[in-house]
Amino acid sequence: MSRITKQQKEENYQKLNSVILDIFLSEGWGKVTYDRISKVTGLRKSTLQGYYPSNSDFLVALKGNLKGIMLSELDFGSKRNLLSSWETALNKKEFNFVIEMFISHCVSSEPTPIAHQAMESFHQAIAKALPNENTADIMVQLFGHAVIAPMRDTMSDKRPIYQPS
Repeated sequence: MSRITKQQKEENYQKLNSVILDIFLSEGWGKVTYDRISKVTGLRKSTLQGYYPSNSDFLVALKGNLKGIMLSELDFGSKRNLLSSWETALNKKEFNFVIEMFISHCVSSEPTPIAHQAMESFHQAIAKALPNENTADIMVQLFGHAVIAPMRDTMSDKRPIYQPS
């Protein structure tokens, strides 16, 4: 079997990153698996593992793309605007996939450094936009809302989770 050049390996890696991003944005983090990527690309799982030794390495493919998806949906003009825009954004598939992925990585037994960096970056964005607010409290409200929101349809009280006072 012939070996590929460094340049070809980098080109393949960029193409794989694009495939991973496409799968993530259309199907969610749970569908970003060796099996799924193999099916889309036609590559063997062992070949994919040469690029991504573990599932958590798939995050690298998403790293530069998620912040824009997330922040573009949010209004940082005030705490009220942020909470309200968050609730609206949770109804958008791509935004919801980003938040679900963050939550799953943050609550795992071994949170990844990339997920930690992303959460820290989001925390800093809130702190910069709303310097007089309790940023940690806002984060709890936002991500708590994201955990509860999928169950909203099965709850007896159907009112929006966030109601401005």
